Amino acid sequence: MIKKITLLLLFVVAFSWQGNAQFIDEGFEGGFPPPGWTIYNNGTGNDWELNTSSAFSNTGSNSAKYRYDADNAADAWMFTGAVTLGAGETVDWSFFTRSRGYTEKLKFTVGSSATVADQTTVLVDISNDASSYGEQSGTFTAATAGDYYFAFNCYSAANQFDLFVDDVLIKSPPTTPPNCDATLTTTTNASITDMSWSAATGSPTGYKIQVGTATGLDDVVAAGTDVGNNTSYTFATALNGGTTYYTTITSYNANGDATGCSEQSFTTFIPPANDDCSGAIALTVNSDLACGTVASGTLLYATASGVNESCAGSANDDVWFSFVATKTYHQIKLTNVAGTPTDLYHSVWEGSCGSLALVSGSCSDSNTSTPSGLTIGNTYYVRVNSYSSNTGASSTFDIC
Repeated sequence: MIKKITLLLLFVVAFSWQGNAQFIDEGFEGGFPPPGWTIYNNGTGNDWELNTSSAFSNTGSNSAKYRYDADNAADAWMFTGAVTLGAGETVDWSFFTRSRGYTEKLKFTVGSSATVADQTTVLVDISNDASSYGEQSGTFTAATAGDYYFAFNCYSAANQFDLFVDDVLIKSPPTTPPNCDATLTTTTNASITDMSWSAATGSPTGYKIQVGTATGLDDVVAAGTDVGNNTSYTFATALNGGTTYYTTITSYNANGDATGCSEQSFTTFIPPANDDCSGAIALTVNSDLACGTVASGTLLYATASGVNESCAGSANDDVWFSFVATKTYHQIKLTNVAGTPTDLYHSVWEGSCGSLALVSGSCSDSNTSTPSGLTIGNTYYVRVNSYSSNTGASSTFDIC
């Protein structure tokens, strides 16, 4: 079990990690409550319990969980073991929490004992309906020397859902700058809209980045751009596809910037040739409904074209085709759909690229549609995209 509780006396240097003492590092991978921790129900709802599904854990297999009560509001407490601090000593605290789409309420407190009455300081009070984990963090400075107990108080209303807490960390602030070991998450077929990296070790509180089109340059993102304590960055303008970029990621904390950070590079993916309307692939208009002549398409690495999303679904990965109308109506058909996802959407547009208008009634979640009211001889554009807003589509298809 990697996650554990380590209690330190003030005058004993028994454990150090990147120059800072670690008092509590709890991921709930052992028994519940963890050794030295206690739970207490101050109301008529449920108690804190152990979640053993990795799907609802931030890391590992387990997390702490409050299961909703259909009739009674929560007032459930979970206390840590004692943390011994000297007068004026400061500790950093952090934890991760999530809900399941319902509004859950949680206080993180500290006091002189593992009792509700002595939990007199509220460090954070949150109302959370997020279905993914987010981090809460801050500092606490002891006014007097002694033992301190931190606590989680779920006080959600009745008949909500589940609240989870994981990866609780209480440690002394770092005394040195963090390390230069943040590395790019993706270096090949990288996104043209954003980049991400792994967290540096050594307790960083933020990152400074630069990005350029050649080694040492910062012509994309200026050197020293402070992105805060985030491990991703969205570019103001999409990068070019199939291009290598160079970046330096420098972590920092209150003790200064990491030193000696190496430049890294990444190469962006190449979007489909018909990623935008201007690259639309011309379709052959078949003389019947047999689709004897088709064009092939893919959503792999497709990006949003920025055309108004007037239809249902999410056109964040659209590609374009065109045809010249030979009748006042035409059948549009997607066949041989494969990859992920297979739920595709299409629509028909008229006008010219940059000033397109949706053909009335042409939005189609079905793979077959028959838009009407067309003008013979005019060029029309067919947009194909996945229905979902998820990224990373690999769908392939034929269209006629």
